[in-house]
Amino acid sequence: MKIVPTPTTLLKMEGWCASAGGLEVSGLATVDFDIENRNFLLTDAFLLDVGSSVYTEISTHKILELHASGIAPEKLKCWLHRHPIGNGIPGDHNWSATDVHTATQEPLGSLPELVKWSLAVVRTPLGWVGRLDDHGSKTVYHLPVEQVLTPQEYASALAPVRVPAPPRQQALTSYWTPAPRLDLRSYGLNADVIEEVRALLRAGSPEEVADLYDLTIYELHELGLISFDELQEAYARYTWDR
Repeated sequence: MKIVPTPTTLLKMEGWCASAGGLEVSGLATVDFDIENRNFLLTDAFLLDVGSSVYTEISTHKILELHASGIAPEKLKCWLHRHPIGNGIPGDHNWSATDVHTATQEPLGSLPELVKWSLAVVRTPLGWVGRLDDHGSKTVYHLPVEQVLTPQEYASALAPVRVPAPPRQQALTSYWTPAPRLDLRSYGLNADVIEEVRALLRAGSPEEVADLYDLTIYELHELGLISFDELQEAYARYTWDR
């Protein structure tokens, strides 16, 4: 048994975590159960809070807003967040005392006896990991989270997830040329600057170059400056000390 996000859902979750830098994020996800394979499918995800470097909290008001938007409450069965502990291998060590209290005593912002069961997934520095809490028997099952994307899935899922970068306000201001679609010009990068970026990428990591030019590693990939494999390697190296 495992937790399987759809490609779009996984890219949403990864994008939120990366965009938040060193801050914790949290939200909820809708869940279907794959009876044939006995897996939990995360079909969509909703970002509800960006907190501090050590704390995030979802307000009841935001959960009620999701219900009012037409999302069935019985589908919102997974709490998601990111924190700087754990190693992505299922087990107690991935969950803080606060996490355990939330998952067992205040699941999905409600009462355990009403929720009956719930999922939680957390983005650790080394990947996503999950848990299933059966509130009737007070039993927890630690579950892996499937997080492999093919290049085709990544390409199709990324477009609705990406948050456009703001116009360059510092060193690249003089190169700014607005454009209606995603290309090099829309990021204020002319040929000379692109060559400079490529040279820096040959000498350093995508994360370092992205920070230098106020880009994300996703945008470096979208702009054709790093390959899909390099993007996935950057995922694996990613830490929350930025």
